[in-house]
Amino acid sequence: MGDRISLITLEHEKREKQEARECLAVMYDVRARLAERMGSGAILELEKLQWLDRLVKLGKNLTFEQAFSGMCYVLAATNAHFFDLCWSACGGIGSDALREKALAAGTAFIQLMAAKEALRSLTSDEIAGMVAASLLDTLFRFDVPKVIETCGMGGDIGFHADNSVQKTINVSTLSAIVLSALGLPVIKHGSYSNTSAVGSTDAIERFGARTSMRSLKEIERIWSACGFCYFDAHWCKTIHDLSHLLMVEL
Repeated sequence: MGDRISLITLEHEKREKQEARECLAVMYDVRARLAERMGSGAILELEKLQWLDRLVKLGKNLTFEQAFSGMCYVLAATNAHFFDLCWSACGGIGSDALREKALAAGTAFIQLMAAKEALRSLTSDEIAGMVAASLLDTLFRFDVPKVIETCGMGGDIGFHADNSVQKTINVSTLSAIVLSALGLPVIKHGSYSNTSAVGSTDAIERFGARTSMRSLKEIERIWSACGFCYFDAHWCKTIHDLSHLLMVEL
């Protein structure tokens, strides 16, 4: 897949985040991340997506390992390095046809679990498995002794007022700014609007904040100066690209 990490190309301001992400990706080693999670020399073996789909539709819950495996299909749809590793392990080779298959597989699994969450709920094992896989997608490590991290829930259903549904305000963004103003170390994670009128990145950029750092040194300089950093979802990982490609909350 070449040196680029992005499989999905977005437009406008999100494209700027992706380009900054490509600069940060020079520090990313997917095999090293897998070795940390699964042990040195471990081989990534994925359960067939058809089997995971069948289990959920039969009313079963997935195990941690099954949810982890399913989320790897999502990573392979967005992360080029992971795509190479995942489809190589499945006997595939890099081609446009396989990229389309990877995108379809990733979309199918994430929508399957979104439907399960809405209709029946997710188990702690399913959530933990998907989170563990998603952590493999973070492009860099940022070590700090103590930090408060806030992240909003852009998919909230809102509330009824004046014969319409109103979305909530950017609570997590405002909370992060208040906490930082109190002198506490804060990292805020968020994104551009998807299901809401204004997303966290929209709001923080209108305050004048920079959200597209291109090196770890630059991030560390900002952190040392003010003890506050904003990490846009499109900037520090690839997996979030899928929700903005589909324009639905996943």
